[in-house]
This record gives sequence, structure tokens and C-alpha cells, in this order.
Amino acid sequence: MDWYQTVKVVHIISSTILFGTGLGIAFFMLRSHFSTNLDEKTFAIHNTVLAEYLFTLPAVVLQPLTGVWLVSAAGYQSCGLPVEKDVKRQFTVKVADVLAALTLWYRREAMAAL
Repeated sequence: MDWYQTVKVVHIISSTILFGTGLGIAFFMLRSHFSTNLDEKTFAIHNTVLAEYLFTLPAVVLQPLTGVWLVSAAGYQSCGLPVEKDVKRQFTVKVADVLAALTLWYRREAMAAL
């Protein structure tokens, strides 16, 4: 299997993990809100934060990285138009935008943990 196929598989698996754990964690937290037992709520919140860091965080980091690499390897520029074959394939991404998105996500997760 070549690099493109390998990265594509990682991208698809990470998106599946991101979607699946997102739904699972949301359901787990929703169910804990209907409990009156404080120990059950604490257990749910603790495991939700743990699952976010173990599963969701790596998927969130991998998604943009593999996505940018796949688009670049396919020969597209940031506007979505194909690059001429004789031109070096590049994909222009504002690194500051990606870092800002990841920072906002991390802050949201940190606030949810409180």
C-alpha cells in the first residue's frame, strides 16, 4: 500500500473515531444528568474527560493533518482547483488558523472538565 492509501485509511479511521466517541460521550453525559446520585455523575464526568483525551484529542489532531496532506498529495490548491502536473504540488494552509481552531477546542474541553 502506498503512502496516499495509508494516510487515507488513517484519515477515515480517525473521522470514524471522532464521530463515534462524540456520540458515545454525549450519550453517556446525557444519561448522567438524569441521575440523582452524585457519585454516578462524578464517575461519568471523570470517564468522559478521560475518553476525550484518549480518543477524541488524537483524532482531532490527526484529522486536519491527514486532510491537508491528502488534498496536497491529490494535487489541489487551497481554492480547490487542480494544479498543473508540472507545477510543484502545494496546499497553502494558514497554520495560525489551524492552531487557533485547536486552541479553541482545547479551551472548550478544559472548561467542560471544570
